[in-house]
Amino acid sequence: MKITIDKTLPVSISVQIEGAVEFGIMAGAYRENNQLPTVRALSSELGVAPMTVTKAYKSLKAKGLLESVTGRGTFVVRDPRELKHQNRLEILRREFLALLEKARILEVDPALFIGMFNQREAEMEAPVPLRILMVGNSRRINECYIRRIRDFLGREPRFDNMDFAQFNTLTDTRARNYNLILTIPHCMARIRLKVGDTVPVMAPYLIPSKETREALAALPPGTTVGAISHFASFVPAMAEGIRRFAPQVGTIRMELASSPKLQELADVTDVLIYSTSSLGTAKALTGVRLMFEYAHTPETRYLREILVPAVQHIQKEVQL
Repeated sequence: MKITIDKTLPVSISVQIEGAVEFGIMAGAYRENNQLPTVRALSSELGVAPMTVTKAYKSLKAKGLLESVTGRGTFVVRDPRELKHQNRLEILRREFLALLEKARILEVDPALFIGMFNQREAEMEAPVPLRILMVGNSRRINECYIRRIRDFLGREPRFDNMDFAQFNTLTDTRARNYNLILTIPHCMARIRLKVGDTVPVMAPYLIPSKETREALAALPPGTTVGAISHFASFVPAMAEGIRRFAPQVGTIRMELASSPKLQELADVTDVLIYSTSSLGTAKALTGVRLMFEYAHTPETRYLREILVPAVQHIQKEVQL
């Protein structure tokens, strides 16, 4: 993922760099190649002082998102268990493709495998319901994520829904009673501070929701857009997303939810787009012509290829 900056945004350059990396982690842009540019290379590319990049990298390391490897460079921290599940799935995929090829040679209908799988499922004992905790910035948006995840996991797992404030009040013992904790990708380190390695922690990659993409694409050419974000680090990612899915719009003005200029922003723009955490702030404004949420949803590929196999593995361990 290419890191870019925009000097017109209401946040510092170091925060923009930090936010770009956080968004890259959130969107899964570093799943294949998670090495970041060196401080010298990135500062030269962006035309900023090396200290600016150093400040951003230092903040990301403090959050547990980056690590430096002597002689190699700076890398995004990835959960080894998540990578293990990805590797297991790739091995299984290759074996299954080989089996399908063998079936083709023997002129066996591939539907036979579906029948064998269904028979195996019917013979197995009823699974012990897993206890899964979803932790995020907003319980409202967590519920949207849970509904999406249930499309892949079914109704069996029991989900609890907490924001970070609620999670922080949990005792370590209670937090470690869950079979799996799900959270936002760039917040995994915060969860591990409480549960350590005793509970698997996973974070589906997040992409702009279908509704958000459609709303952006439907904006008339030349539309003046106002955008509000509660988190400074999300400002560059939100601006980039609006430009990507609504290249036809005109001026884009962004403000933080804490800015005293929000009503002025609403007065001079055709449409107001607010981040999930800024819902209450946006609805308090008057005279808004059109307003909608910039929402995210768990990425399908992650749910199908990483989370489902991981949950199946956890389920097997619980059954033993």
